[in-house]
Amino acid sequence: MKADLSLQTLRGLACLLLVAYHVVGDDASRGLRLADGWLRDGNDALACLRMPLFTFLSGVVYGMRPLSGDLLRFMRGKTRRLLVPMLVIGTFYALVQSQGVGVNAVRFEWRTLHIEPVDHYWFVEALFWVFLLVGSIEVIDGRRLRPGLPARLLDHPVGLAVLWGAAALFQLTVNLPRTLGLEGASYLLPYFVAGMALVRLGGLESLTSVRARGLLLVGAVLAVSMLGPVHPNPERRTLAMLAAGTVLCLLCVALRPRLDLLARIGSGSYAIYLMHVFFTAGSRVALTKLGVQSVELLFVVGLACGIGGPLLLQSLARRTPLSALLLLGESERTAARRSAALQAARP
Repeated sequence: MKADLSLQTLRGLACLLLVAYHVVGDDASRGLRLADGWLRDGNDALACLRMPLFTFLSGVVYGMRPLSGDLLRFMRGKTRRLLVPMLVIGTFYALVQSQGVGVNAVRFEWRTLHIEPVDHYWFVEALFWVFLLVGSIEVIDGRRLRPGLPARLLDHPVGLAVLWGAAALFQLTVNLPRTLGLEGASYLLPYFVAGMALVRLGGLESLTSVRARGLLLVGAVLAVSMLGPVHPNPERRTLAMLAAGTVLCLLCVALRPRLDLLARIGSGSYAIYLMHVFFTAGSRVALTKLGVQSVELLFVVGLACGIGGPLLLQSLARRTPLSALLLLGESERTAARRSAALQAARP
């Protein structure tokens, strides 16, 4: 339970970083349109942690509940969970953007929509490929479990180190197209493998020692110092960025933060990822039309709406199996388990 609370807290932190990123904007032409200032600098500096932390935590969760046997069934579940909501919400997002509702209209090539990922929904497509690749390796590796053959490579440090090294080398040297999220998948893979390896090597508990935390803190300072000056949209595929992202993720897990509020936010991390942009942009447009000019107020309200709005929609979507499937990718079995858990929790 403590580990679950800590991981949900970190998911909540990742959500805050992501929503803040879109409130501020990836450069001075979007979001709050800031060219400088502490919000601009902080937003740019956190590029080494935002998406790596989301992905690292996905790897941790996968390490706790890995593929067991049927790859086809596993990927059917990932298709439902990841791709169905992406297609529904991502298409609606493209429609809203193309109409320029409160913002500048964006042109989309409708024939290749989602073949060429739509804005931040690249992450969902990329994560699907990561699951497919890791799941396929697991199945191939599992076939070696026969008398007289070594145990599974991915249950041992050497095998995991080889996989992480190959993923890191691929990220740093191979340029895949953005099509279908392939470029994003190669970027995310080392962080996912690192999270999975941490669980398989029993590192979740060992990282909590004072010595481990101290070493990770020193490593994080050194790695971040390698990044140099921050600027909007920095190059993600560098050794310095990979080192900083990996060490910072490990440090976050080692610190074991447990905050109920962040954990509640973390419990709705997928809904927040999918839907937050509607609320961050909507709140900014509404407040601007009301004459609000305070950057700090626009930021705080945008952050609150970007978190609270998706959590509200998540609770509404779960009222029917169809809406839970289309908007959250949840199966009827998941809905039944949640309903049973709520019934058991009532006095």
